[in-house]
Amino acid sequence: MAKELTNKQRIALVRKLSKKFTKKINRNSKVRLSETLYLDKYDNGTNPYHYTDASKYANEHYGAAMRDTMAMDNDWD
Repeated sequence: MAKELTNKQRIALVRKLSKKFTKKINRNSKVRLSETLYLDKYDNGTNPYHYTDASKYANEHYGAAMRDTMAMDNDWD
């Protein structure tokens, strides 16, 4: 603040800015809710992007490298 404000002016300024900030937060939360609302009817609270078969995924995407690594890991046991 470049100029000196009285205590009443400072409190009024803080109230004005806090109302503006609160409006912004409320608006953003409504937008965020409307953006993700469509997911609720598809996923029923679970993650729709979760890959459920980890061993199949690893075999498809990593194949021989995964098996070689697992063979070496078993040597340490």
